[in-house]
Amino acid sequence: MNQKKKIENYQQIAMGTGLRYDETNDLFHGERDGFDFIVYAPDARYPYMMGIMIFTRRNTNRKNVCRNL
Repeated sequence: MNQKKKIENYQQIAMGTGLRYDETNDLFHGERDGFDFIVYAPDARYPYMMGIMIFTRRNTNRKNVCRNL
């Protein structure tokens, strides 16, 4: 795949999801609903097969931590 086209597509994905695209590290990152996200393609041969990592912090003030994002 053309690298320039992939970057354009990734920038559109970032805008649509509210995440930021980091061209240097070739990943998306940001926060949604109090959760930190990192989204990346673990295998460069398949740039649209993404993996996602979701980070949370323990918050004893929340009764229901599990919810749909």
